[in-house]
Amino acid sequence: MKSWTSSSASDSGFSCSRASRLRKDYVDTDAIASVRIAHCFLTGAAKCVWIPDARTRQRREVLHRYQGSVRDSTASVNAFKAFLVCNGVRMGKRNPRRQAGFDWVLGQKDWSEVQRLLLQDLFDEIRHHEKRRKSLFELICLEVNGCPEMKACMKVLGVGVVNGFGLVAIIGRIVRFARPASLVSYLGLNPGRRQSGKGKDIRLGIGCRGRRDMRSLLIQGAQAVLRKTSTASRLQQWGWKLYMRKGNRNVAVAAIARKMAVQIWHLLNGNRIELPEANKALKNKLYKLGQGMGKDRIRAMGFPTIVAWLESHFPKTHPCKT
Repeated sequence: MKSWTSSSASDSGFSCSRASRLRKDYVDTDAIASVRIAHCFLTGAAKCVWIPDARTRQRREVLHRYQGSVRDSTASVNAFKAFLVCNGVRMGKRNPRRQAGFDWVLGQKDWSEVQRLLLQDLFDEIRHHEKRRKSLFELICLEVNGCPEMKACMKVLGVGVVNGFGLVAIIGRIVRFARPASLVSYLGLNPGRRQSGKGKDIRLGIGCRGRRDMRSLLIQGAQAVLRKTSTASRLQQWGWKLYMRKGNRNVAVAAIARKMAVQIWHLLNGNRIELPEANKALKNKLYKLGQGMGKDRIRAMGFPTIVAWLESHFPKTHPCKT
């Protein structure tokens, strides 16, 4: 009798569980779901989701296309070098994107007709992707030059032209982030953690959460800050101390990127930043911005040269003039 009761109870539980799954899978129609969604919206239980405007969506599309062009350009260069290595030729520090490097490769060996055709095809592919990358970079430079917020982001240590463009494109309106920690979490630069009531505490890295496109750019900027040898900054010294304490370079790089994101939040909110870029490095960033726009567009703005356009940002009476 006892065994019959337990088996019937288990069968009953299985039937209820199965009936619940059937109800969720088949009974829940679009009409019922729409009524439930409307009820959540009217009662205020649903969270408001920010929808990017048309200009922000266009900027994000440009950023994604540019990142894709960089990947394609790098892949084509690697394929070209792999073909040379298979044939016993190494370019060293020569640039495979230039015609001089290609001519040097042709003179290193008695290539067959088929090999010359393959080399020409690989080199044409490199030039195609490089031309596409430069055109998209020019578009990014023009957008940065016309946006004061993007230019302001370049004042942060480790943030260049592409990073400044990407930050404003990805963040959109900074008012939707009440705290710096919210922006850090949105970018996926906060370390993960799994806890349970049984004492389990698993610490994770930055993982695959948040905006991967912008996180990768900030990680690249943090790498540049850590390996910079010309002038040592406080952020670089702090990163190396963290690396020596933790014994893991990736931890130090992620921490530097997180500090950069915090500085961006304060900058876009009109606060003073604690880790500004040096004057000489900021001039180099602006000079690269002018080169990206091109000499013709600089002349169309009324400046004869890129240096004259750069001097308009740093007049002689400016306190940042060096």
